[in-house]
Amino acid sequence: MKYDRKTQMMDAGMAFFESPEGMGNVMGIVKAQLEYYGKVVSDSQIEPDSLPSSTGAFTFFMDWSSPWRTRYISCLVEDAGDTGKQDAEGRPVRRYAVSFKEGSRSSKLRACTYIFMTAAFLCLMVMQNFLLHGFRFMAGFACFALAAYTAYLWCVPSHKAQKTVKGLIASLLN
Repeated sequence: MKYDRKTQMMDAGMAFFESPEGMGNVMGIVKAQLEYYGKVVSDSQIEPDSLPSSTGAFTFFMDWSSPWRTRYISCLVEDAGDTGKQDAEGRPVRRYAVSFKEGSRSSKLRACTYIFMTAAFLCLMVMQNFLLHGFRFMAGFACFALAAYTAYLWCVPSHKAQKTVKGLIASLLN
């Protein structure tokens, strides 16, 4: 599998919870939650040099890219110590921390589409001076505003990735 090494991975949050389950079971739960969204690989199944350099230490790496956007989520599952409590069956309750990083980047298709749309609105802004006799300022301003908004949409990070990480954290805390 080839990954986009230019994708910037950023801290997306952390789930801190208690469970009587062992580390292996907790890792299985986290992996199952991630597999709902995309293809998941563990740190032993992948070469760290093939991933974005900002990934850092991880237990699982998920790729849920589409032709429109490149999206990755990595997580590090850690044992955070004993709580000193026991569950109803007498098993020791342990603390676990799962740290998430997410990265998203526009694909070439998305970048070309937004660049073309921005250029088209800017061309319309210039051309409307020659085509219209009245309301030239308003039409030009509208074209400029559409070009600026299109460029803004191209630069904005993926809201879907942010919601997904929040959902993953919420599911681990429940």
